[in-house]
Amino acid sequence: AEYMGIQQAMESHQSEQNKNGELSTNSKMTLRAESTRRLPLPTSSDSIYRLYCFRWIVLISYFLAQFSSGSLYATYLPFSTYLTEIYGIPHVAVVMTGFAFNAVYPFSSLLIADRFILHFGIRKSFIVGIMGMIVCLWVRACLNVWIYFILVASFIGSFTDPLQGNIISKMATNWFDISEQVAATTIGSLATLLGSTVGSFYSLVFINTDIKDHDEARTMMLKATLYIALTFSILYILSIPFFWEKPAIPPCPSAILSEKEESIPIKQKILT
Repeated sequence: AEYMGIQQAMESHQSEQNKNGELSTNSKMTLRAESTRRLPLPTSSDSIYRLYCFRWIVLISYFLAQFSSGSLYATYLPFSTYLTEIYGIPHVAVVMTGFAFNAVYPFSSLLIADRFILHFGIRKSFIVGIMGMIVCLWVRACLNVWIYFILVASFIGSFTDPLQGNIISKMATNWFDISEQVAATTIGSLATLLGSTVGSFYSLVFINTDIKDHDEARTMMLKATLYIALTFSILYILSIPFFWEKPAIPPCPSAILSEKEESIPIKQKILT
């Protein structure tokens, strides 16, 4: 009945166009409103939409990856004092590691991550992002070889983290009903905050402030970064197998509309 009503409205506006030669401004606005009207939510008897219990597994997989990303950067903070004392690098260089990530992240997020997600989908983007973050972890663990590997790791993270971080809204649309999408997005976003909290305390486990000898301190730093890299690499890898692109049957009308919008160029979306 909804589709028939829209069709009748379009036919009446078409006849008006035939009579007057062109649509009036009010007619154009009415036609646009009716053609973009949100359809009713499906009932339990509808077979065109379906909610899968697996959607919560997908959300947990995303939560695990974002938790690891939040922890990765938080574990670096307690080490910053040691970088100046043990390795003798300027304090400005220590600050630059965080600045490099924050400065590059917005550009990589808008110019690279969004295009990658659009062309390759959320699962491939998720996997590439995770692989990049694992590389970031192990590059940072090589700080005893060259201390500025920490800066290199920051640049790697700024390019790869948005590939997994920016898919939260698309993931919620693909798997969750309209009534659940806000909750799913919120849960996924809170993973980074929780990871930052846990990561700050996790790194303190390996720090011994009583160590004054530089060689012992370097060994402590190496042990800490290796354990951190191993722990969160495992968590990253565990999140991959159960993060799927989308279900066989969409959960709601917005999932279908989202698929259609994927073919629209980004410039056209912005201008229209």
